[in-house]
Amino acid sequence: MAILDTTFLIDLMKESKANRAGPATAKLGELMQRGEELRAAVFTVGELYVGVARGSQPDKERQAIEACLAVLEIVGFEESTARMFGHLVGQLERKGQVIGDMDALIASVALEQDELFVTRNTGHFQRVPALRVEEY
Repeated sequence: MAILDTTFLIDLMKESKANRAGPATAKLGELMQRGEELRAAVFTVGELYVGVARGSQPDKERQAIEACLAVLEIVGFEESTARMFGHLVGQLERKGQVIGDMDALIASVALEQDELFVTRNTGHFQRVPALRVEEY
């Protein structure tokens, strides 16, 4: 199983809209060939809809997001995930390796589920101990 980061889904939608395969499309093919079940954290859904609210074509963007998310399982946030988040943020702060709260929330979901995390933003996520990160 793999948790897909917001960057991955945005890039995938951009490549689809341009009708041109790129790195995200190639990575999607690789993940599917490996038989990975594809999932997204509920916080990724929130980040995507922030983009809709900021965008110039909200109806089109909403439709693209809904089509993209329809094929993914959305992983929620439980009390145990909240504890994982608190531990992670505290640990990173002690080391002076702070990442944004949304990234930490998404990483906490992937950690708790013990899933591979696919992102273009490896700079932040490689700081997260025990998180298995794959870049595309």
